[in-house]
Parts: sequence; C-alpha cells; structure tokens
Amino acid sequence: MNRRPEKRTKKKWIFYSAIFILLCITALIIYVITQYNQGLSEAAEGKFKDDGVIYDSFNGEGPEFGAINILMIGSDTRGEERGLSDTIMIAQYNQDSNEMNLVSLMRDTYVEIPGYGMQKINAAFSFGGPELLRQTIKQNFDIDLYYYAVVDFEGFSKIADLIAPEGIEVNIPHQMSEGIGMTLGPGKEILNGVKMMGYVRFRKVEYNDYGRVER
Repeated sequence: MNRRPEKRTKKKWIFYSAIFILLCITALIIYVITQYNQGLSEAAEGKFKDDGVIYDSFNGEGPEFGAINILMIGSDTRGEERGLSDTIMIAQYNQDSNEMNLVSLMRDTYVEIPGYGMQKINAAFSFGGPELLRQTIKQNFDIDLYYYAVVDFEGFSKIADLIAPEGIEVNIPHQMSEGIGMTLGPGKEILNGVKMMGYVRFRKVEYNDYGRVER
C-alpha cells in the first residue's frame, strides 16, 4: 500500500538532486568564465599591456608536437617603470609524456645580449622586453621559447592569494627581515601573498641568490 508514495518520494529526491547538481555546475562555469574574463581585463589594462608595442612583439612559435617551453619573467618593478627581470624561469611541458619541468636562470649570468654586448642577463628585459630576453636565451643557451608570462611584485602576491586563499604553511629555518620590509620566522608560519613575496625575495643568507631561487 505504501510503495507508490515511496517511489514518488524517491523520484522527487532524484529530480531535486539533479537540479541542485545542475545549478552547481552552472555556477562553477559562470565563476570560471568571470575569473577568466577578469584576468584578461586586468592583463589588457596592466603595467605590461604595451608589450609588443613599445618593444618588439614576442616571436616565439609553439610546436605542434613534443615539448613546449614557456618563458616566465618576474620583474622587480615597484611602480610604472619597466624594471629588470630578476626572476627568469623556463617551464617545459612535454605533450607526449605529460611531464613538466622547471629551470631557473640566475639573474647575474653574464651573457651576450643582442645589440648590447656582454651584460647581466636580467638587463635584457629592461632593454627590449620579453622578445629581447627570448633572443638572448636562444643565442646563449640554444633554447627555443614559444610563450611568455610576466609578473611583478603586486601580481605575485595576487597569484599566491588566488592559488592558496588560506595561505601556505612554510617552515622558515631562520629569521628573515633584511631587505624585505617585514620579519618572518623562524619556525612554521602560514604566509599570505604579501608575506610569501617577502619569503621568496629574501637572500641575505650564505646561499644568497641561490637560496632565493630555490625558494
């Protein structure tokens, strides 16, 4: 006698569950699209919006197969000036094996910069933007770069907070304060974007710039 009401209740539960899941998926899609468009808008109006206009366009060409090399640039700019590329990394994604690798180029590496002679590699970005840095890496290390991303101090903090809004736990081996405008550690701390920026910038230790690059 009670089977029919039970079946109706079960069908209603399935129906409402399906509606709820559909609403969640729709909300997620809207959120992703909104974040993507917001990112495009910030990039279009950001400090590096004139790359390819005030400097030569980036001429890296992506491969159809195999490894994709992406030039990752961290500028030391604190205002509207161009600044140096004090962090230079190459991220590689292998389309065949799905493996990823990351390598850093030390900013004080003495290289031949096309048109400027022997200089520290971090000056190439200041002289001619991402394209000149790409040419410099190609000429000195024979590495092909297909795309690039550039971020400054403010952008780094925003990215860190976006990836880990609750912060990132870091075991700081010793006190860090000189040259970063804050005091960190020693010991475990939860770092937000601004403090994470100070953590990766600090280099007043025995390993100097090598320690900074490792962090």
